[in-house]
Amino acid sequence: MRRGMSTCVISVDIIYQWQVGSFLFWFVLAMYFDNIIPNASGVRKPIFYFLTPGYWTGKGGNKMEEGSIFSCIGSVPPVEHVASEDQDVLEEETLVKQQAMDGIVDPNIAVQIHGLAKTYPGTTKLGCCKCTKTSPFHAVKGLWMNIAKDQLFCMLGPNGAGKTTSISCLTGINPITGGDALIYGDSVRSSVGMSNIRKMIGVCPQFDILWDALSSEEHLHLFASIKGLPPPSINSTAEKLLADVKLTGAAKVRAGSYSGGMKRRLSVAVALIGDPKLTTGMDPITRRHVWDIIQESKKGRAIILTTHSMEEADILSDRIGIMAKGRLRCIGTSIRLKSRFGTGFVATVSFTESKKDNSNASGDSHEPVKRFFNEHLKVEPADENKAFMTFVIPPRQRETAYGKDGF
Repeated sequence: MRRGMSTCVISVDIIYQWQVGSFLFWFVLAMYFDNIIPNASGVRKPIFYFLTPGYWTGKGGNKMEEGSIFSCIGSVPPVEHVASEDQDVLEEETLVKQQAMDGIVDPNIAVQIHGLAKTYPGTTKLGCCKCTKTSPFHAVKGLWMNIAKDQLFCMLGPNGAGKTTSISCLTGINPITGGDALIYGDSVRSSVGMSNIRKMIGVCPQFDILWDALSSEEHLHLFASIKGLPPPSINSTAEKLLADVKLTGAAKVRAGSYSGGMKRRLSVAVALIGDPKLTTGMDPITRRHVWDIIQESKKGRAIILTTHSMEEADILSDRIGIMAKGRLRCIGTSIRLKSRFGTGFVATVSFTESKKDNSNASGDSHEPVKRFFNEHLKVEPADENKAFMTFVIPPRQRETAYGKDGF
């Protein structure tokens, strides 16, 4: 070896140290990018989220952002408050605001929604020396309402009304833009509160999240483990839920061979794992198979049901809220909403066909019925044929109808 040249020696210890250091560096970097890159819902944390004290202490909120990392900087305009024209909605809003101002915590209330608002910032396009951004979209424009324990609250409304967005905000899928919501006293804006909320809620999404290769029993075992149930109680919990949704006979069968109704019942069973205090997002498509399950599930918890079916809401719900264009338009019990906005009672009178071929028999039997409704209720048949007659009784005639003898 030439004089003056140093010898480079790399020991095994140095190699191990480099490997461990590289692993830790790339692991921390992967966690960082996982937090700041938008997820499937377009939600991410701020670039310098780890510098905020609230991230380490779990206090002071759980701030999230939306959109790409390289989005143009701009503020989302606040939702303009518009007073509702519906008296029931105004009374509900006034009650919730008064409770919030006074700090009243009603033990019979499961969910308190305080001005919940959700605004999507819009899409961003980066071009040559310019940034083009579409206008933001206000999906939910300030909800104020209470949802009581041991009750089923039904959200009705057309597509785009804000029902699914409200559920996503309550379950922590999407961060809220304004307002707050308390679920059994825990705020959805707090990381600690959201951690407690996730332990006590169950979500049944609009579409079944199931694996074709797993059986219903394996699905329940998997989700029970994810939710943190004690291992000794998982078997008994799965057996009870399968019996409740009438899938005991198909417990070992792969979910890929299930019918649509069976898959929906399995999704309901998954939502009920751990005896949650709040079950949200339930939108059963095979209604008759699931209605009995939902009725039994109301005991000891609050349920938020989203649906397009008035029949379903009428049968299952204790209270109904109808949303449109991100706002709550009316709220109340089924009877209350029918009395205010319904067309009235529908009375159908059926006639049995006579064995004798007498063309005047049907006309003779119809006349007394027509005369009765005309004299007592001042209504004419809305539809008539030989087999039946249909009368629509306006709401103003309700007391009159109940007060007549023999009606």
